[in-house]
Amino acid sequence: MKIKANEISFNYDISGPDSAPWLVFSNSLATNLHMWDQQAADLNNAFRMLRYDQRGHGQTEAPAGRYSFDTLIADVIALMDALGIRRAHWCGVSMGCATGMGLVQKHPERFDKMVLCDNPGRSSPETRRAWEERIAIAQQGGMPALLESTMQRWFPPETLKANPPHMDIIRQMILSTPVNGYIGCSAALPTSISSAPWRAYLRRRCATRWS
Repeated sequence: MKIKANEISFNYDISGPDSAPWLVFSNSLATNLHMWDQQAADLNNAFRMLRYDQRGHGQTEAPAGRYSFDTLIADVIALMDALGIRRAHWCGVSMGCATGMGLVQKHPERFDKMVLCDNPGRSSPETRRAWEERIAIAQQGGMPALLESTMQRWFPPETLKANPPHMDIIRQMILSTPVNGYIGCSAALPTSISSAPWRAYLRRRCATRWS
């Protein structure tokens, strides 16, 4: 389904009972809402679930340029407003985790429990250089040029060697990510909100996985 929010068109899916509490799933860089297919199936009777493609990912519009994390945060609030979602639980991985951390800082009244997975909560000159290198690769060679290095970062060698069926699904998500979206979100990631001042708060309210 498509809806206009924060001046762009978002692709999204809603499932689960009308009366159940809302749970929003937010995807990582170079994936889309289908990364949550299994979780949505498993939780279908417990939650009213919103899965959406982040700006520049999947079938959501991919404006050119470098995005900011303030924009990714504003996207969520605009999307929730457009869909009439007053308050929700949150589950995000990597970029979706960082988006959630920004949301709970800027809009704590809109969220209840938060599952925040796979975010170091810090940036350094080395990580900023790494992101700029990936941006340059995407500009020059598109997503195929990033496929193997991305898979190697995400999965251990034994999993890559075994090559279970879901690996091809993930490869296709990476390859189908719009280059504009990859570049825009890669520019935002090094500027995401640091977790350091918020770790005590997050430990009280959230299920977290620090890495």
